[in-house]
Order: sequence, then C-alpha cells, then structure tokens
Amino acid sequence: MPQLSPTTGILIFLGVLFFYFLLLVAIKNTSTPLSSSPSSKKTSNFLVFYSQNGS
Repeated sequence: MPQLSPTTGILIFLGVLFFYFLLLVAIKNTSTPLSSSPSSKKTSNFLVFYSQNGS
C-alpha cells in the first residue's frame, strides 16, 4: 500500500464524512414525507444532481 500524504488523508476523511452526511439526509428524507417542506425537496434535488455529477 503506497504512503498517503497528510492532505490526501484529510480529503478522504472529509469525503467519508460528507458521504455519511448525505446518507443521514437521505434517511431523514425517507422517514418524513417529501411534500411536507420545500427545504427537504431542495435537498433531494441536490442529492440527485450530485449523484449525476459523481458518476
């Protein structure tokens, strides 16, 4: 396994934290009806947009 630079490790760590945050938001969106508040709908639209860019 190659040696990782500290900045790479920090970026990976932040990426994992961001992934868990998106997962938490997705779980919150499924537990509550999407039509209840416009903010959750905006967040779900961002999730779709982000997943399209990531692939």
